[in-house]
Amino acid sequence: MYCANAKDYVLDYLSLTVERNPTLKVLLNSDIAMAELTGSFNPEGLWPALSEIMSSVVPNYQWPITAHEPQNFELKLEILDFSQIGEALIGNLSIAQNAILHLSVDENKDFFEGLFSAKDVVWEGNKCYELLVDFKKPDEFVYASAMMDSITGDWGSVPNVSLDARSEGDVIFSDFVWGNENTLHKGDVGAQFSFPQSDAVAIDFYRDWE
Repeated sequence: MYCANAKDYVLDYLSLTVERNPTLKVLLNSDIAMAELTGSFNPEGLWPALSEIMSSVVPNYQWPITAHEPQNFELKLEILDFSQIGEALIGNLSIAQNAILHLSVDENKDFFEGLFSAKDVVWEGNKCYELLVDFKKPDEFVYASAMMDSITGDWGSVPNVSLDARSEGDVIFSDFVWGNENTLHKGDVGAQFSFPQSDAVAIDFYRDWE
């Protein structure tokens, strides 16, 4: 049993195993999630580590880097039941059962990659179906993509949505696509993000939609 937001929650099963042979490995098995964490990981140092890596990709931008322990880990997480987590910590976010998150970071090699997939995700009343997010920095460039069957809300529905982005020098190119020949609306909007100053971002759009 644990308490959050003045409410008690019950876990029917929880197992936590820590191994060091020689690399640190933490195994979590419970009725809300299963996880395997290998290597050196500090939650407070994750964002500074990613910012440090991104600073080598887009050096003109002033990234918020603070002192932190170097990150070098691999995380595999399967969310079996997000309802307790969402209700206790993030009330306006809902994630379907059996969502998967994989994340690897090796700061010393300027490397990261991650993948997130879920049958549906709801945020502030907007629902994404069959969501897949993939991002990585295997070399001097960063690549990212997000795909979903549709996104719906009080404003309506948009089918076949995808977003792709890649870095090239100090420029990030992106492409946002939705719909197809069989849907009422379709579009393809590209954007180019550049960083003329350390605290400024310039955005140029191209292409249009129907």
